[in-house]
Amino acid sequence: MSSGMEEPANPGHRIVVGVDGSENANRALDGAAAQAERTSALLEIHVAYGAGYVLFPSIDVEEDMGRLLESATERARHIAPQVGT
Repeated sequence: MSSGMEEPANPGHRIVVGVDGSENANRALDGAAAQAERTSALLEIHVAYGAGYVLFPSIDVEEDMGRLLESATERARHIAPQVGT
């Protein structure tokens, strides 16, 4: 996802983190964003969802995941403003 943040100084290096809206995932995101800033890496955020979503129409799931990704990107931007995602 392109968020308009600066390109990393070390574009070959990236840190990958998964988010699902849980507090544990938020802590992982915070740590990954901070590490990406320290190492001039690109932060790659992936969204995961649980089996409970099989009961919802796919468009609803996609919208929820989009909001979750947007929220995670904004959180990473707050933690590490210089990191590209």
